[in-house]
Amino acid sequence: MDHLPLEGEAPIILPFLLADDFKYDGGDFDSYPERCGWDFAIWRNNDRTHRDVNIEEWLRTSSKVRDELPAFLQAWLFFGLLSFALDTEVPVEDFTRLLEDGHSKVLTTAKLETYMIEFSARFPDPADGDQERAWGDRRKQKTRFWTSMSSVANVLTSLAGTLNSRIHQLGDKLAQVQLAASLISHTLCSYMREVLKTPDDKSITQRLSLAPLEFGRSRLIISKMTANKWCPHTMNRLTETCSYNMQAYIYALGTARTSQDHSKCTSGYCCANQAGADFEVQHIGCPSSDCDMIQTPLREVVEVLERGFIPLLEVRFKGRNYTNPYLVVKKADGNTPYAAISHVWADGLGNPRANAIPSCQLASMLRSLQRIQYIKTSQIDKKEAKEAGPMMPFWLDTLCIPVEDQYQSLRDFSIEKMHEIYQQAHCTLVLDPDFIRLNRRSGCHEVLSRVCLSGWITRLWTFQEGSLPPIVYIRVKDGVIDLYSIYMWYLRRHNRDWLRSRPVVDLLVDNSIALFAGMLPRKQDKRAPTDDYSKSEAKFIGDSLWSMAFRMTSRPGDETVCFATTLGFNPASILDIELPKMTSDISSQEHQAAELAAQEKRMVAFLNLLPSVPLSILFSSGERLSTPGYRWAPRTLLHPETTLLGGAMRQSGARNQKNESPNAYVHPKGKGLVAFLPTVHLPRIDFKYTRWQIVCDDGSSFRAGNLFDESSFVGEKNEKKNINILLPAILEANEDTVGLIVSTSSFAYKTWDPKSPRFSFRTIPAAQVLGRVFVKRYGSSPPPDPGTDYVVHGATVKWKSWLVNCFDPSDVPRTF
Repeated sequence: MDHLPLEGEAPIILPFLLADDFKYDGGDFDSYPERCGWDFAIWRNNDRTHRDVNIEEWLRTSSKVRDELPAFLQAWLFFGLLSFALDTEVPVEDFTRLLEDGHSKVLTTAKLETYMIEFSARFPDPADGDQERAWGDRRKQKTRFWTSMSSVANVLTSLAGTLNSRIHQLGDKLAQVQLAASLISHTLCSYMREVLKTPDDKSITQRLSLAPLEFGRSRLIISKMTANKWCPHTMNRLTETCSYNMQAYIYALGTARTSQDHSKCTSGYCCANQAGADFEVQHIGCPSSDCDMIQTPLREVVEVLERGFIPLLEVRFKGRNYTNPYLVVKKADGNTPYAAISHVWADGLGNPRANAIPSCQLASMLRSLQRIQYIKTSQIDKKEAKEAGPMMPFWLDTLCIPVEDQYQSLRDFSIEKMHEIYQQAHCTLVLDPDFIRLNRRSGCHEVLSRVCLSGWITRLWTFQEGSLPPIVYIRVKDGVIDLYSIYMWYLRRHNRDWLRSRPVVDLLVDNSIALFAGMLPRKQDKRAPTDDYSKSEAKFIGDSLWSMAFRMTSRPGDETVCFATTLGFNPASILDIELPKMTSDISSQEHQAAELAAQEKRMVAFLNLLPSVPLSILFSSGERLSTPGYRWAPRTLLHPETTLLGGAMRQSGARNQKNESPNAYVHPKGKGLVAFLPTVHLPRIDFKYTRWQIVCDDGSSFRAGNLFDESSFVGEKNEKKNINILLPAILEANEDTVGLIVSTSSFAYKTWDPKSPRFSFRTIPAAQVLGRVFVKRYGSSPPPDPGTDYVVHGATVKWKSWLVNCFDPSDVPRTF
């Protein structure tokens, strides 16, 4: 859509489906369908697990014709929503235009920003006048807007679910309508949240209830990306994490990686972005026959590593005018600033066969290092530095980690030092083909969007390479960009009040900043003007694991090693568990089984290194470990399902109750996970029902339902007693989450109390996991739901310690 800051025409064209003389009637927004003869009650009452609507069945109960639906939805959810939200008449000609053929009329949002600026002028800063009246006007407008947007959220969520799960004759037109409505809904919601902000805002609840308007999968964008040969993994990642506007903007920017062959890629893995056995070193702008390979002085590198130091490389030249380069080795002594190079091997700078890189790759890298040295010297001396001054030494894994089999111990040593290598570096220099499309004058929203789009941000090993160093540079077309400067742009945006002068750009900046911070959390940033980027150890661990779940690695066995080094733990106990090598005397099935067993042992070793365990791990879905005492843990942390509750792992409920919630941790003797959680207690429940209405003695009520495999209860009595639903946090009214339904065992276990100043023990009950459930809390009795025909009485338990585990694999599906 052309409200986005793009150069040239927006690549997605959305047709105008209404009559040329169409005019929105200007009446009440919510009742517009009834005025037009449509009944959308069924669209507005879908529970969490049924977010699609059988359109054909719905139309059988209506007098309307199927082909009229797309045009009506465009009238209501595009033109009607614009008119209602901006509280003004919106002429159709302001949001339509003719194509060059002179006949085809399409939607345009080029004037949307102008309308938004005019709207915000009606709500000046309350400090400039009658504050009581100003706050009152905002509250009135805000209530009017949010009430109707809840209906919009339900309709658009159902429509998106329908398009993604069903084949429909009107699918293409409905997908166009859904994207147009979602783009403006997201823009307007984010905008109104700021323009109509009042001191009594409940932003968390508001954001949760309207999240479907901001995030989701657009069938149209997916089909456009597929047609242009985007990687399925990239598409899945972007639609899972980016807002609708960010998805459309990133698609319009494009990516250099569409030149790769993604025919074998899946939604969970990119095969094209791997350095496999057939990997070939790539050259930049020159034939391989004309380009020399620059060898590292391997003997000197080995000597430095054997003495327990980190090797650094300096570039010298034998000829004049910086020709005939060669490398000199020196050790990192803590006083020598150096740059650590971060890259994806599949982009061509890796080399699995020798410690050497093409001279063209080295020359391109040196231009960036030269620029970094120039910036550093200018900052220190406060005066102009020579562009051709001495270049900063660097560390590059391809050159500094010996690849020959005889140096396996040195490779393990280098891996153990990886955290230190990047933490002590002056900076990281990031190389990615998508960054070359940028220049030093590119806007904040474009820079961060390309970072979030890049292949670099998807690799597991690159996480620590971007999160640990104090400065992160990315190589662009005409130099480098310090990603920290993005935060400075963000601060200047407030000073310039972009919200009222450039609201669309402002919203993209907000989206990209939040996305980037989530993908690359930092424990601390001393240059940041506030404490926003300083995190406790427990929060940094949780944020890091949340972010790394979206990444991937070529070797699954490296997962836990990388986690450990990133978080600053010694990975020796993990590296001691060797991965099996494929030999001729074993079958591929035997090798796979041995490899899975070794990976599981490594996961157990990693979990034992964690001082605290993020609750998102406990509440995640997926296949679990089989090791006794660790059956609550997933086999891998590299899947997006682990992250679904990342934002919900907050402890606001604990603070409200004046209780401090200790972090979850592994039982000292491996009996399970010790977690302090709120629960809903059910004295008895009948599992032949899949939806339950829970009425509690304190007046609260919940709707819940299973997300697990009912076949696990075949042959058992349906009714179970003494059941609890463990929740990640105390829910507010109209808030939902995923919980664990557990059977409370008669056993009790002793565990040490990490919050006690003395080494003390306490006894806690054991909880046997039966499966995952969705839970939604209501302020009072929930509305009638035809899918809920079972009412059960329960009680809320604010906070309680549990020893969580699956004691017997036969008691629960391996996947929940």
